[in-house]
Amino acid sequence: MRFKTEQNDPENAGLGKARARLEVIKEKHPYLSYADIWSLAGYVAIEESGGPAIPFALGRQDYSEEEAVANTKTTSGCPFGDGAFNPGGSRLPAADLGRDTTVAEDAPMHEKEAPTINAVRGTFERLGMDDQETVALIVLGYRDNSDSLPTPTRAHRHRPLCLDHSVLTTLS
Repeated sequence: MRFKTEQNDPENAGLGKARARLEVIKEKHPYLSYADIWSLAGYVAIEESGGPAIPFALGRQDYSEEEAVANTKTTSGCPFGDGAFNPGGSRLPAADLGRDTTVAEDAPMHEKEAPTINAVRGTFERLGMDDQETVALIVLGYRDNSDSLPTPTRAHRHRPLCLDHSVLTTLS
């Protein structure tokens, strides 16, 4: 999220405020990496929303844009790629690539939705995540984002931004 390509990605819209707040910390503590600051912010968010305390250790290193390009083998340096698999051009995985039209209509859902499943799996595998970690990240990210938006369809959620451990139990 430090490089313009990621900052301008439509899927990252709205994160400018968070980046600006964390930039103040970086300016006060230039010896800390962005990776450590942003990771710690995520840990704090989990704890503040009622989740468990997570042990934290410093030591993550930031890539320069040139190093990111070399390590990700993309022109943008984004670990999610250059948008070739997302019809919207985003480097993040597309939410729906459509059903596999070569599969029978009565085939199991995981076969019919293989294009999307494989794209999402490939994206997060490049980041070293397994299926369980990927599902947890997506579910918790969606849950927190959707809970923060008050709409009539979400009226059943009575504790916005509060982590409900039942989702973690279900995923484990």
